[in-house]
Amino acid sequence: QEQNNKINELDNILKKSINQHCISDVNIGLNISGGVDSSLLITYVNNIIKPVTSFTQNYQAYSEEKWIKEIIKNKSIESKIINIQYSDILNNLERTVLHQEQPFGGVAVVGYSILYELSRKLGIKVILDGNGIDELFLGYKKYHLQYLYDNLNSPKINILINDYCKFWKVNKNNLKTQLIKFNCSDTYIDGNIHLGQNCISNELLQLDRYNIPSVNLFKDGVRNNAARDLFHTKIPRGLRFNDRMSMMYSCELRVPFLDYKIVEFAFNLPIEELINSNGSKAIIRNLLSKYVNKKIAYAPKRSIQTPQNDWLSKELKPLVLDIINSKSFQQRGWFKKDLVKKTYKEYLNGNKKTSYFIWQWINLELWAKQFFSS
Repeated sequence: QEQNNKINELDNILKKSINQHCISDVNIGLNISGGVDSSLLITYVNNIIKPVTSFTQNYQAYSEEKWIKEIIKNKSIESKIINIQYSDILNNLERTVLHQEQPFGGVAVVGYSILYELSRKLGIKVILDGNGIDELFLGYKKYHLQYLYDNLNSPKINILINDYCKFWKVNKNNLKTQLIKFNCSDTYIDGNIHLGQNCISNELLQLDRYNIPSVNLFKDGVRNNAARDLFHTKIPRGLRFNDRMSMMYSCELRVPFLDYKIVEFAFNLPIEELINSNGSKAIIRNLLSKYVNKKIAYAPKRSIQTPQNDWLSKELKPLVLDIINSKSFQQRGWFKKDLVKKTYKEYLNGNKKTSYFIWQWINLELWAKQFFSS
């Protein structure tokens, strides 16, 4: 009964925030994927606005289209699925670098340029986005791993590991050994480490740097890392990327799930109501199951959204080679040029689990050319 009361309380808080963010004298649209957060956003907004237009970046190999069709079934939604090719990224890359005015996270940021351009053409000037749910309600795989790490010495650790492996569909072999070395601060949302600092030059590493503050407001590492993402890293960075892209086309971006009342509610919940046998952000899934079928509500988090890993080894390979072999890249001295070439060759011939460090090379050089070159 207590759990149902909390679900109903959360339901009312979310509804109120969505209602407030839907107040507008111009047309409103939605920026969605096929995930849990988007399903919740669609459900609430469609009870207020009918019909409403949704926009989705779609990449063929990682298409969310089947999930979106399932979510909007029997709803008054005009779905705009934007199929993005590598050529679209190339055509919009330099313009995106110019408007971002600093290096950014990956090809998905460029994809938003295409999404907001279509929104503007259709006369939709306000876009609602589902940002914040994963940070507030512990939706990412790395939070689940941190939860296991915090409970390594607990008598229930084997049960927790079984729940984790079942939900994320991973093998538990050597998981305990991996957890001993786990560091959430260095880990991406999918549980992998994406940085490649070995290629950064010693001169650049020795410069004064902004140290991201750590958060020690809570007794557990899960909450502290989620709060760090919320206040200092992922959310400020992601909102900046997205806001720059939306304002590029004079569209207003709104994030109803980051209302302070939702933040307060989420951070006061026991972790066991967020991470349990139902997976991550469990209370959100339980709430969503009131409105949609369980297949959608309890689907695992899908972290991979773009074919960036593949493109940087195939279709975008000429771009990568042009940049890392360019005179300006080599003379800037920001990266160890020989190690960069060796690392990229190893990437082409081996494990393509992450390409973020390659994106860093090309994005930083494109940015430097825009703002530092004559």
